[in-house]
Amino acid sequence: MTNAGAAIEVDSELGKGTTFRIYWPASSTPARLDSSKPSDVHGSGELVLVVDDTGSVRALVGRLLERLGYRPVLAGSAEEALVQCEDNIGTMAAAIIDLFMPGANGPVCARKLAERCPGLPILFMTGLSDHEAGLLSDVDSAYPLLEKPFGLRQLGQALSQANLKRCVPDAVSAPPKNE
Repeated sequence: MTNAGAAIEVDSELGKGTTFRIYWPASSTPARLDSSKPSDVHGSGELVLVVDDTGSVRALVGRLLERLGYRPVLAGSAEEALVQCEDNIGTMAAAIIDLFMPGANGPVCARKLAERCPGLPILFMTGLSDHEAGLLSDVDSAYPLLEKPFGLRQLGQALSQANLKRCVPDAVSAPPKNE
């Protein structure tokens, strides 16, 4: 929340209860309604690696991918991502990697994945603002950046623009290894 410029105020009084006040900064851009249909963009059973150190984020992105027709393979660290890449060599269509993780961060993970699977489309995701994300020097600007929170439409569009390898295994209904 602090990265977004937000704050929380808590007032608590014994016997009376607790009040939480959440303050979000005003946006300079007007809100827009998303009029596109999520079904406009969908996969065909391709495996997509999701790398994020937060389990709830991994699970949510995995569910979004499933709704879009992809098969998510989840990893909680760069090390797990490399194991998943090895176990699913030649069948991974893309990787979505959190920019900031403990240990090997997103750019390090991306470089290691690119060494083991040349040509694998990689997308980064982050909860940072555009300005903060733009301050990072080790992020290759060739990688698309999804800003959290993102929805079905944004994820689908990012994947469709990533030129997926379309490496679909013979048995599409079989679960990926080490899921």
